Amino acid sequence: MLQRQSLNENFVADTALLAIKRRRQIEFEDPNAPVYVRGSQFALESVLRNLIDNALRAEPENGTVIVRVGSDALVEVLDHGEGVAEGDRD
Repeated sequence: MLQRQSLNENFVADTALLAIKRRRQIEFEDPNAPVYVRGSQFALESVLRNLIDNALRAEPENGTVIVRVGSDALVEVLDHGEGVAEGDRD
């Protein structure tokens, strides 16, 4: 039996607390309608948590990390950091 779950409140609260501790803000942008994906909730949350953690480290102090979920289930985590140095990209 498939279970439909959204990102739970604890995940969002934990992410917000991490942003506050790092003196950053986090903004969630979601589509107007639910987006369904098939997969492991644990795996998806682990990937998102890692991306958000990295973005909060890169974001300048007092800046805002944006987490955007598109209607096609594309997830973007945007920060305003310097990015990976060209020599380290390979």
